[in-house]
Amino acid sequence: MKNKFYAFVIILAFVFFPVILIGQGNNTDVVYLKNGSIIRGMIIEQVPNQSIKIQTQDKNVFVYKIEEVEKITKEQASVSIVKKNEVSNKGFSLGLKAGINLSSWSNIDVSDPSKKVSKLGFQGGFVGKIGFNKYLAVQMELLFAQKGLKVKATGSGVTAKAWYTVNYFEIPLLFKFSIPAGPVMIFANVGPSFGIGLSAKFATDPDAGYNTTINFEEGGLQRFDFGLLFGAGAGLKLGKGELFLDLRYCLGISDVMNASSDAKNDPDYTKYSNRNFGIAVGYLFKLGR
Repeated sequence: MKNKFYAFVIILAFVFFPVILIGQGNNTDVVYLKNGSIIRGMIIEQVPNQSIKIQTQDKNVFVYKIEEVEKITKEQASVSIVKKNEVSNKGFSLGLKAGINLSSWSNIDVSDPSKKVSKLGFQGGFVGKIGFNKYLAVQMELLFAQKGLKVKATGSGVTAKAWYTVNYFEIPLLFKFSIPAGPVMIFANVGPSFGIGLSAKFATDPDAGYNTTINFEEGGLQRFDFGLLFGAGAGLKLGKGELFLDLRYCLGISDVMNASSDAKNDPDYTKYSNRNFGIAVGYLFKLGR
């Protein structure tokens, strides 16, 4: 579990470091002339002690001799310029996302941690977001999500693998906190997630050849799942919408096993819950103005 946490932190660092650099790029060059004129834009050429060439926001290029210049500074880009390229969080957006899940169950008793392997699965579906202002939004998703458990064991020189694959219809309801940085939006989200089991399978490696479909109630698995989501990511303005990368951890609260009340009251009963890391990319289409 610690290795997964460290990997999660490293991925976040790779996401946010370039985002911070981009966010710092909202400065503009300002040339003050001795005749009182002020030219804002980007200096594209400077010959020491001779001349400068500056390109304005409307793509016009001007060349000035150095003796015409009083001073050159950098200033924060005007609000109108920044907002033109800024990701808009306010209003209603609708989009799609897809990615992968790395899943396991809590409280699996494995003497060798290497025997407990994350189950790789798919996630994807629809995303809807309502932004109240540039910092706060509520996001609801309708997803197909594959979770489960994979375990391997070695005996007499033979390694055997077995895994559960559980397909869920999942509905996360998230509170999303965002920080705009020009064309980039850094965000964090938290909230509950509700899952309904669609199908489940138990299988072993091809040598054993065991593969069977599980009936939720009769097969001992709980159909309904509940957990808490914690995540972060970044969005980039692209066209009229937002391209985003989303990283999440799901802490399962409910028991994945469909045990009786008497069994759960037994002091020796062990509760198993979903544990899941997810990474996804998607695009949100801005609806309306």
